[in-house]
Amino acid sequence: METIGGKIKWIDILKPAGEELAWLQKKFGLHPVVMDELKNYSVHGRVESSDGYLYLIYHFPIYDAAEKVSRRAEIDFIVTKKDLITVRYNDVDVFNEFRKSLNGGKNFPNTTLELTYHLMAHLINFNQRQLNHIQEKTENIGTELFKGNEGSLLKEISYVKRDISEYQLIAKPQQHLFSSLVERGQNFWGPQSKIYLEDILGKYLKLLARLEYHREAILDFEATNNQLLNVRNNEVMKMFNTLAFTTFPMMLIAALFAVRAGGVPLEDNPNGFWLLVSGMAIAVVVMLIFFKKKKWL
Repeated sequence: METIGGKIKWIDILKPAGEELAWLQKKFGLHPVVMDELKNYSVHGRVESSDGYLYLIYHFPIYDAAEKVSRRAEIDFIVTKKDLITVRYNDVDVFNEFRKSLNGGKNFPNTTLELTYHLMAHLINFNQRQLNHIQEKTENIGTELFKGNEGSLLKEISYVKRDISEYQLIAKPQQHLFSSLVERGQNFWGPQSKIYLEDILGKYLKLLARLEYHREAILDFEATNNQLLNVRNNEVMKMFNTLAFTTFPMMLIAALFAVRAGGVPLEDNPNGFWLLVSGMAIAVVVMLIFFKKKKWL
């Protein structure tokens, strides 16, 4: 547990233990339901107001480079008029960045409203940075289209699509959270908080809009890549079909002359083999000319 501030305080708790949770309940009189939520990860984000404090559960994505997908992280906010308590279960660099931005308390806000606003804005900016890898991969896929790498691109597209879907599952429900915060926050801090809370909501809507742009782009690239892959597969199938049809006369002639029956032509001709081979070659050439005329080649 770390405490920063003066007139108001920011208390940051990483992976809360029993003693810290007991101190929170005694110090701030938290409801038993809130205490249960603080012990473990919560399934859904939400905002609740109670006598003397505002309780907020916020989920945000963190990119797992090893698994190539975004994972859910959680921060619980307990806000009073004089204290902001953050309870988190992941050690994320964004908190160290925000702590440094306070410059040892010299840039510390004067109210918990301003402190909550700046921390939320910092977290949303972190979420924007978490989208950068999706943007880079999407742009790289667009660059690699039409270069004959359809098979490998299909795998890359699948990874990006999964990452976007996981990001959406985490981020989209938070829009309702910030919308609720606009209403409940004004009840807690007063009408002057509206401009701060609506600005936070606006920043988050921009994040979701950017995510949607990337989702639409990767779907378009996937459709284009699939079309190119189908064209390539069709060309391969066309080549094999052409080979099958052009070699068919050779196989038919060879099979007929292999029949063990009396009266087989050229059987006693000393040049029979070469005449047979020549006939096969002529048949293949005739087939190729026929395919060319029909524009099948």
